[in-house]
Amino acid sequence: MKIKKTATVLASILFILGTLNSFGNAPVRGDRDGLDRSDLIGTLNRYFQFDEEQLGQFQRLIRLRESTMDQLGVQLRQIRVDMNDLMMADPADPTAIGEKILEQAAVHDAMKDAQDTFVTEFLAMLSEDQMQSYNVLERAMRLRPVIDAAVKMGLGLGMAHDGGDGGGRGQ
Repeated sequence: MKIKKTATVLASILFILGTLNSFGNAPVRGDRDGLDRSDLIGTLNRYFQFDEEQLGQFQRLIRLRESTMDQLGVQLRQIRVDMNDLMMADPADPTAIGEKILEQAAVHDAMKDAQDTFVTEFLAMLSEDQMQSYNVLERAMRLRPVIDAAVKMGLGLGMAHDGGDGGGRGQ
């Protein structure tokens, strides 16, 4: 039973870390699996056992990242509109298009920097014990492709086993 619970918690946290590590995507407000930001924060809060100050700091970091990514997203969309207009112009101006490509690269770099800052500040707020928990998650993330493959192949991961007496998968 404890293995099943641990596997469920790890699967949830792997999903959350995958969401947090996708720097170029929209800020976390909800997802296709029906979890919203408060569910994700709650799961991480339970895993890391944040104190009140840490929880507030984590929420501020999320809001700052959201705000930054929103602003950069607006810039990126405008650059793409401008670039499309420049490419459709007759004659197209290769210098102006090149400048827009450089602007787009700069916005992508700013998005990566914002995500790097988010992760750096998140890690800085963790206690030593919480950092050990984070390191467990990092190791689990490296195993995620293997875990996904094993689950898809029906290897019964996350299920209690009966100790080999032939009774099949556990309860």
